[in-house]
This record gives sequence, structure tokens and C-alpha cells, in this order.
Amino acid sequence: MIFVTVGTQLPFDRLVRTVDKWAFETQTHDVFAQTGASNYQPSAISSLNFLGVDEFEKKVASAELLISHAGMGSIITAMEMSKPIVVMPRMAKFGEHRNDHQMATVSKFSKLSNVFVAESEAHLPEAIDAALSVNSITIESELASRKALISSMRKNKPGSDSSPAQATVIIPAHNEASVIDRCLGSIYNSIKLGEFEVIVVCNGCTDDTAKVVATRFPLVKLLETPIASKVDALNYADTEARYFPRIFLDADLTVSADSLRALISPLQDNKALASCGRMEIDASRSNVAVKAFYRVWQYNSYFEQGKFGGLFSVSERGHARITPFPDVVNDDELVRRKFCTSDRAYVESCSFKMTAPLTLDGLIKIRLRAIRGTVQLEKMGYANSDGASLKRLSKMMARVIRKPSAWLSLPVYLLLSGYIRCKGMLTRPKTSDSWERDETSRKYA
Repeated sequence: MIFVTVGTQLPFDRLVRTVDKWAFETQTHDVFAQTGASNYQPSAISSLNFLGVDEFEKKVASAELLISHAGMGSIITAMEMSKPIVVMPRMAKFGEHRNDHQMATVSKFSKLSNVFVAESEAHLPEAIDAALSVNSITIESELASRKALISSMRKNKPGSDSSPAQATVIIPAHNEASVIDRCLGSIYNSIKLGEFEVIVVCNGCTDDTAKVVATRFPLVKLLETPIASKVDALNYADTEARYFPRIFLDADLTVSADSLRALISPLQDNKALASCGRMEIDASRSNVAVKAFYRVWQYNSYFEQGKFGGLFSVSERGHARITPFPDVVNDDELVRRKFCTSDRAYVESCSFKMTAPLTLDGLIKIRLRAIRGTVQLEKMGYANSDGASLKRLSKMMARVIRKPSAWLSLPVYLLLSGYIRCKGMLTRPKTSDSWERDETSRKYA
């Protein structure tokens, strides 16, 4: 069986279409493709958009040949399992990626006996034929050298003493098997080898989060702890992290390596101690009420200087100000409040995406957590440096008034906000080890 995979983040119709055409012309029937978010429907080969971890592993194990985009995860998987692999790099000029870093990837690995490079669709049939004819003994003869290469890459993760990473990315993950592939894939689809040290801390997980990370992203440094606590996970990762600036990212978000580079730029230039980016909200699958809420919420004055919630970065000096992380519900807001506006940098070119809850129940859960966390911080003496809540609300209303498209959504927003705030005020704040979160946006990740 020939197994084609394009990853989980970006479609690669040019690859799938070419393999489909090759299979039709050669009457090769035992081909299966994992096509991702593709608009192309193959006719000569079997396909699914996405596969679970177990099914993906079975396909790889049973395949005599892998065909893939030039993603590091796919190449290393083929190396570890002694499988021949045909790789075709994504090209920015076709809108398949933001840049042409995959050309550098294929250049690095093209000399291995199990890696066959097709620089374009015209070269793909020839590369497939060459891969199918390769002698397994030839592949096995390089096993020792491949193991040494993989070991070196794992040891250094990204970054080494001779070529240090630009930053460390820390991702706490509690039962995030359904979204961690999406999160890490968004980074690794555009990362340069050795550019970032990425650490995932599986804390109190009872699902396959660790298995997904270990299987699909072998360059990630995987830590595990039985304690289901985000702040404990952050503190644990801090003891293992090696580089500054340090980036903290929630597992249910997606962000490109380009955005991470932009995020750390003002810290590297000593222009700020902390930085944050611009949140984009994907409410395409949410119900009408949730869409209405976010249609207005995006005009909150809180976003004038970026969104710390879910993604932020700190310099070494900034890191000393916020660590160790205390036992709080809203750790992101605590970090924001520990820096005055002159110490923070809003990097508009750094964008990250949040998938909105699908239902009101999910929305209420995450907003309640934020409200309770804010109340807890105020009781601890951490004032909001952005001014009083009434002042912020007035600025937000002024913006909404200038946006007629948001007028019909305003009553829904005010009603929901009032209900959630009252409920939050009347409910005792929970500790940080109580994971009150939305599951609906994860269910269909």
C-alpha cells in the first residue's frame, strides 16, 4: 500500500492531484491519501481528510511507500521506520505555504537512501517509480547512520550549543489529543530546523495527548506530570527550558512560526519586556448567539494593545518578573497586569487563531473562568493598568456605535455579558487545577 499524507494544517492539492493522476494512468489501486483541508476530491485513490493517531500509525506501518509534503515529522517518521518516502516541497508562489523553507528541508535529507525528492509535480512519477524500486537492503544499510542523525536531532531538539534556538515555546496540555496536532502543526509547517525549542507538558492527561506528540512531532521535547494543573505545568517546563525569549502558548490555539518570529522581535531588540499578538476568532461553526457575542467582543478596548490570553512572550528580565507562576485561575491576565503599558509590546503582525465555542454552554464556561480569574486577581491586589471597567466599556460602546454591522448583535452581547458577570461574582473563584473549559471547539478539531 502507498500512503500519502499532507499534514493537518494546510491543503496540498497539487500533490494529491498528481498522485491521483499517476495512480489512474498506471492503474495502481492500493493507494490511500490523508488529504487534510483539501478542496480536491481524488477519483483514482481512496482518501480521508484526517485520520486518528492509531489509524495514522497503522497506515504508516503497513505502507511500502510514503508520499508526503516535505514536513519534518513525515521525513523523520520514515527514517525511524526504514520506509522509503517521496517528498514534494510546498511552494509559496502557489499559495501552499508562507515561504519556501521546505526546499531547504529536502536539500538536507535528499542524500539519504530512503528519501526521494520531487521538486515539482512533473518529477513526482519518476520519484515514485525510483522509490518503489529501491532495495530494502540499501535502506537497512543506512539504519545506523539514520539513527545517529535522529538521535542528534532529538538530543538538540531544535537548537544546539553551536546553533542556539531563537526562543523556547512552552505549551501546557491537559487532555488535548484532539487539538495538539493542530497546534503543533501550525508551528512546524513553517519552522526552520533548529529555530525554536518546543516543549509540551502533558499534565494529568488521561487521553492520547502524549502519544500524538511523540508520534507526530518527534522534535518536540515532551514532558509528563500526573498533576492536572496549568501553572504547575508552566513551572515544570520552565525548569527544562533553555532559551530566551520564552513563549507561552495554549494548546487549543494555532500560530505560525512567522508570527512567533514577529512576537519575539521587540524582546530581542530590548524594546519591551513582554509582547503579545493579535487574536483572530474563528466562529464559523458557532451558533447564532455565540457569533453575535464575538462580533461585539472583538471591539473590546482590551484588544487595543493586543491579547495576552493564550499567547505571549517574555524576555529574560520579563520572565524574572512573572515566575514562578502562582496558583491562580487566570495566569495570562496576571502576566499582563505585571507589566505596565511601556513594558509591553503589541505586535500586530503576530496573529494567532482561537476557535470559538460552538454553543452557549461552552462560551459561558470560558467566560466564567475569565471573570472568576479577574476577581481573584483583584482580591490579590493586582490592579488593571488599563483603567476602570466603566471607562473600558464606554470606549468599547463608542467603537460599536461606529460599526452598524454589530448593532443587532449588541443586545445579545450585553445580555450574555451581564449574566456571566453576575454568575461569576456570585460564585467562589476556583483554583487553577480546576479545568473549566469549552469542549465543543475541541470536539470537531
